[in-house]
Amino acid sequence: MENDEYDYGISCGRLVATIFIVLCHVANFYNNTTLSQFFNVGVPIFFVISGYLYGNKEIHNIKRWLYVRFLRLYIPLLLYVICYLLFSITIDKAGRTYSIVMMLLNLQGLNHLITTLPTVNAPWFFTIIMLCYLCIAFIKYFGISEKHIVIFTCIAYLVTPLVKVDFSGIMAFFIGYLWKKKTPQFVGNKRKMLLSIFVMFLAIIIRY
Repeated sequence: MENDEYDYGISCGRLVATIFIVLCHVANFYNNTTLSQFFNVGVPIFFVISGYLYGNKEIHNIKRWLYVRFLRLYIPLLLYVICYLLFSITIDKAGRTYSIVMMLLNLQGLNHLITTLPTVNAPWFFTIIMLCYLCIAFIKYFGISEKHIVIFTCIAYLVTPLVKVDFSGIMAFFIGYLWKKKTPQFVGNKRKMLLSIFVMFLAIIIRY
């Protein structure tokens, strides 16, 4: 029964995220900035869910695990590149070449991380989620503690407005990751839960 409820909750979260992404693009199409910003939480929800699913996952062979993750991302990305080649004839040659190279290297989403880079109209979240997978492999390989992950996530959250680097996707992933790790402790310890909520709101106040 517990597994059924868990799967149901994850599926509902994915459904809501998908609806938000579609509505965000519709709002963009009609140049409605307010609604576009309001619904622009679909991808972060997917990042949180992805992190949550990997929270307690055992990885016995890191290289094999990374290879499988890479293939699952790269195959659909290659299909996108093929479609891009067919339908981007009107784009200037320099911009087209830059976009293709970035996509082939799965770096098309770097402009969402380093905001000063040129924009590539491609599935940017593939780059960010691959970076998240690399971080997971790094954490597992070196046995980095949850405390250090929390410290890094908080620092990244606070420095994002001060530097031209956006860690929001990676932070969303690790919020889900830590949420899964700490769920049993939070359920049994209301004091820790309230303290975590307080720290979260304090971080938001300091940031804005």
